[in-house]
Amino acid sequence: MVAAVHTKGEGLNSVFDIFSKEYRRAVIFCALVTLAPIAYGYDGTYFTALLETPTFGESIAFLMEQD
Repeated sequence: MVAAVHTKGEGLNSVFDIFSKEYRRAVIFCALVTLAPIAYGYDGTYFTALLETPTFGESIAFLMEQD
């Protein structure tokens, strides 16, 4: 199902018309909105795994003992 508003009243003729110049900005915006949660989730998973490693815990304990 393809739905879009066209200023001339023609609309989309096929699914691939969304890649035309007039829809480029909307497609880029939607792609960024879709990719942002994926990147956020990956970031959180990466740093959570890093904090749980034994080497990291030993390094932090060593630094806290020095203070």
